[in-house]
Amino acid sequence: MKRSWAALAILTLGFALGSPLAAAAVASEGRPADAGHSVRAGVQDFEFESYSADYYLGRDAQGHATLRTVETFVARFPSFDQNRGMIRAIPNDYDGVPLLTDVQSVVDENGADVPYEETVSGGFTELALGTDDFVHGRTTYTITYTQQNVVRAFADTSDDEFYWDTNGTGFPQPFGTVSARVHLDPALTQYLTGNNACYRGGQGATDTCPVEHAPDAAGDVFTASVRDIGAYENLTVVIGFTLGTFVQVPAEVEPDDGFPGDVNPFFPGQTESPWWLNAASIGSVLLIVLGTAFTVVWRFVKPASAKGSGIIVPQYTPPKELNLLEAAEIIGRRGSGLPAQIVSFAVRGRLRILDYPVTGSGASYTLQLLDLDGLDPTELDLMKALFGDSAVDHLARLQTSGILDEATMSAVASFFGGDSAVVDASLPQIGAIQEVGVVDDAAATAIAGVRAEVRRSVMARGLLQKRSPLVGILAAVFMFVMSFVSMGLFMVSIFFTDVNAWGIVGFLLAILGCFVCAGFAYRPAVASAAGAVHRDYLLGIRDYLQLAEADRFRMLQSPEGAERVRAEGLDIRQPAQRVKLYEKLLPFAVLWGVEREWTKELTILYGETAPDWFVSTGSFDGTVFSSALGSISTSTIARQTVRSSSSGSSWSRSGGGSFSGGSFGGGFSGGGGGGGGGGGR
Repeated sequence: MKRSWAALAILTLGFALGSPLAAAAVASEGRPADAGHSVRAGVQDFEFESYSADYYLGRDAQGHATLRTVETFVARFPSFDQNRGMIRAIPNDYDGVPLLTDVQSVVDENGADVPYEETVSGGFTELALGTDDFVHGRTTYTITYTQQNVVRAFADTSDDEFYWDTNGTGFPQPFGTVSARVHLDPALTQYLTGNNACYRGGQGATDTCPVEHAPDAAGDVFTASVRDIGAYENLTVVIGFTLGTFVQVPAEVEPDDGFPGDVNPFFPGQTESPWWLNAASIGSVLLIVLGTAFTVVWRFVKPASAKGSGIIVPQYTPPKELNLLEAAEIIGRRGSGLPAQIVSFAVRGRLRILDYPVTGSGASYTLQLLDLDGLDPTELDLMKALFGDSAVDHLARLQTSGILDEATMSAVASFFGGDSAVVDASLPQIGAIQEVGVVDDAAATAIAGVRAEVRRSVMARGLLQKRSPLVGILAAVFMFVMSFVSMGLFMVSIFFTDVNAWGIVGFLLAILGCFVCAGFAYRPAVASAAGAVHRDYLLGIRDYLQLAEADRFRMLQSPEGAERVRAEGLDIRQPAQRVKLYEKLLPFAVLWGVEREWTKELTILYGETAPDWFVSTGSFDGTVFSSALGSISTSTIARQTVRSSSSGSSWSRSGGGSFSGGSFGGGFSGGGGGGGGGGGR
């Protein structure tokens, strides 16, 4: 029993390390099925009418088992545009023994070639069958491929066995029927033992099914067929041959069963771990836990943000020295900075918001450039990022590349109303548009560059101060060292039959602590004394935004408030004048995340008249206006292309193999070679 605990402990440690020891333990103890392939759920919504395969089993001159497989899938795809074909994943090894898979052809029911893309990844040959065109209804794919080393010797049955999975346990679709016919080379008939079996169901299922044997001078044929095979279910056939009929090829990864025995070479006669080993292991666990907790806490302690004046006074005029992107950095709301800045452009008349896409791109809404006057350098850079892909930019690139000659460039420049210098302008073209919420790699990259530059600018101006990550980095290094210490303590305990579990716990916690400490090493920059002044002012705007209407009106009519609004040239007794004041604060409502409440106030003042910077497809509606402004605060202005990839290593591995034979009835579905999986594409 103690010996088994040692094996289990090493297995656990090996998996955590991802070492060859884990592979050896798996090879000797059994291999679990991989998780199902991660794919889009929609393309899997179809069924297979049938799967049928003819297996031609033979033996080459050296005695190796050879197999030619001709398998036919009949799929029933939906009548609407969903699938462009199917994927077939074929395992390339049988318990570590290479199968040397060679795909020869893929044809349809008429024998016409079917285009396919073949990739080898994670121990599978993946075939993506079909083109970019959608397929509908009943569709047939016949795949022909060859393999070697498909027969394995099993000590418990004293047989060589063709223990083979057919469709495999990796399909998320059901099959109406699954049938397999194994054709033997006539030279193999004399070696048959008569021990044959058939299994059906999910991975590990032991439900049996009949196998029909038809002796024939041209080669015996074994047939197995079942109906109503569910998702992730499989048919497995087993045919027994006399032991030694086929040459066995060693696995590429040999199992390692050399676990320590009961003899302790360093401490003869001692079978229990000494007290100091247990104490050291427990102590290392405590150090790891305390070190990790300290790093997490340290991230939030000094130097903290400067306190500022400590008194927040409600403010109702925008700050004069900050744009919205800079303000977002100071208050730690970077995600709100970009939409707030866009709304600021809008209320200042620099762009117009259209609550509809101008093309069929599926955008949420559209921005239209109106004016570039009065923008600070950061705001101008953002405008270039949003609208930089204009006709002028294209012409500038053409001029730089030399594609257009000087005469042509002069003619084009005249069309734009100026001489050739206009083509050199780096400013975006007035009237340019940017649809929001669609893929635009150039705009997304440019916007990210602007935001990074804002971060650097705020730091350079001394509004934010950095905090050193040194403590977290040193803690992560300490955790890394402690993982080796814990592993060493565990390995020492292996020499005693009383395995010390604290070593495993310490190792796993140290690995986790290493990642935690590295993640918490970064400490966000905090406001300096100069930045705290701006932060307190922005907090004052937030407090004003959250006041009730009566309180806001009373503040504006106070002596100080009246003087300030007169300085702005506003008469708050007139709704139209209050609209201008409230519009100026709308970007800060977006910045603080209270834009929906503030928009309701504006909507009441607007009445039935839409603001000149907001255009809707119909008549002005307060609900639509509020919803559109709310969506601005949550929409991604421009997304970058997300490229997905598939890896064959995540196909359900029905070809993982069993560690006991199945020809006497002790096998199970998914216990043989072959199989694999697939699905829609």
